Amino acid sequence: MRKILLLSFLLLTLAPYTASISGAAVAAQTRSDSRSSRLNPKHNGRPRMPSRDYIDCTPGAGVISFEANFDFYAMTVIIGDEDAPILTASITPDDPTVEVGYLYGDYPVTCISDDGRQFYGTLHL
Repeated sequence: MRKILLLSFLLLTLAPYTASISGAAVAAQTRSDSRSSRLNPKHNGRPRMPSRDYIDCTPGAGVISFEANFDFYAMTVIIGDEDAPILTASITPDDPTVEVGYLYGDYPVTCISDDGRQFYGTLHL
């Protein structure tokens, strides 16, 4: 009888932990499969404190959507090199998407906010 009670006690106490471990594994797998990228501010090669501001960009079917964690009025998006861009577009908080057609591969992305801050990253399409 003691063995049954001990076994049921262990099952009841360990069951929530195994559920949270499997949930964490699913969340980690979802994040690793995601193609979203985070754009960070450029610091011109000088050491600086990390910025709290960033832009998340998530590609979809022919569209890239941008989500900034700060307020802006308008932003210029440059896909490709700044010297020879593949695409240049403008986004606003009301319409934070850019139609890219069917581009494939890795592209550098630059976002220039209305206050002049520049955010850089690589987008995986």
